[in-house]
Amino acid sequence: MWHSRRFPRFEDAYLAVLDHVGREAEHVCESRANRARECLNVSFVLNDPRDRLVYIPERRANIVFCFAEALWYLQGRDDLEMIAYYAPRLARFSADGRTLTGSAYGPKLHTPGLAAGPSGTRCSASLPPTPDRNARS
Repeated sequence: MWHSRRFPRFEDAYLAVLDHVGREAEHVCESRANRARECLNVSFVLNDPRDRLVYIPERRANIVFCFAEALWYLQGRDDLEMIAYYAPRLARFSADGRTLTGSAYGPKLHTPGLAAGPSGTRCSASLPPTPDRNARS
C-alpha cells in the first residue's frame, strides 16, 4: 500500500503514481480492449491543492476540453451537442450520433445508488439535491 505521501504539486503526485502503478500493479485487467493496471488504496497529500494541473507536453492535454468535460459530467449529460464542440472526434464513438454511452459518467453521477460497469467495477457518488439537477433542456 502507498499512503499519505506528500507532494508539492499535483504534477509531482501524478508522475509518482504512474511510476508506482507501472512498477507495482496489484491488478491487471482488460478494459475496452486495453490492459489496465491498478493499485488499491493509494493516497497522497498536496502541499498546494490549487496547483492541480499537469503540464507534461507528452500528454498533449487540451485544458479547455478538460474543463468542458468536467462541466459536461457535472451537468449529468451524455449528449454530443455540447462536448463535440470541444472534441469533434468523440462523435465517432456514438452509436446513435446523438449520445455517448459507457464513457459518459454524468448520468451515472446523477443516479442515486451504486452503478456497476461491464467489468464489474462499481462507483458511487453523492451529490447534494438541487431542484433542477435532473432537468434537461
